[in-house]
Amino acid sequence: FVVLNVLYGGYVLIFDPKAERGHWETDLKMLEGLITTVTLSSDPKNKGKLDPYNLYREDRKEADELAVSVIVELLNLDASSLEHTAILAAQKMIHEDELPSMNLLVEKLAEFPKDDELRDIARHLHRRLKLEADSGMIQLIFGDGSEDAINLDNRLNILQIDNLKLPSPSTLK
Repeated sequence: FVVLNVLYGGYVLIFDPKAERGHWETDLKMLEGLITTVTLSSDPKNKGKLDPYNLYREDRKEADELAVSVIVELLNLDASSLEHTAILAAQKMIHEDELPSMNLLVEKLAEFPKDDELRDIARHLHRRLKLEADSGMIQLIFGDGSEDAINLDNRLNILQIDNLKLPSPSTLK
């Protein structure tokens, strides 16, 4: 079904947590040039591949929204909290001439002026995010803006995620 879909012009994304489909690029000669295999792991060479600012280089607004959503989810923040407000304020501190990235956003949290009422909250967020940014798979979303983002523009994309453990269907969010 997948091969026919691609041959007739369709696009397919396959999640391959066990790396069982890496051979498709060499074994399916009829799809040569139409298959891209992307492997994500906690290896430092993959750092920043899922940074929202790398994924949405051409759409800063989308990148900003995704970056905030990721941080809110990662730290389990309430959208009406002062922490959320501090993140939004830090985003506004990124200047046009700077290359936006999650790491830059985190650094902006440490640069709040002394007289800003959010300074202590921002510094606390900075510390939490700095500690998180270099651990395991989370480093995939914290880049410096220079990394190559994953590209899933080919007709058949296989996304291999090392050590992915899917939760049981009964697990709450």
